[in-house]
Amino acid sequence: MSGAQQRGYEALGAILRYGAVNRLPELAWKVAADGTLAGEPTRGDERAAVDLWAVHLDTGVQQTAGPDGTTRLQADFTWDRDLTAIAHGTIRADIPGGAA
Repeated sequence: MSGAQQRGYEALGAILRYGAVNRLPELAWKVAADGTLAGEPTRGDERAAVDLWAVHLDTGVQQTAGPDGTTRLQADFTWDRDLTAIAHGTIRADIPGGAA
């Protein structure tokens, strides 16, 4: 495991604690080798989950239409509230049929 990936895991721990305290929707998380985080809603209203996390992470949500009719919601963020665990990441969801 690289040092960057280890730092990503440390930041993810802080983000998970923050999400639990603030009762944010559950996300499935991945940590890339470079420490970048990626979260995707696991159930329920995916748009609401992305929007709520974006508000709490002080970022906006970009919406793009795919050629197959899906809508991608994406919120890019930098976690720096815990200065010992800084990370960059994204929260995203693909909404079928453009029902965003």
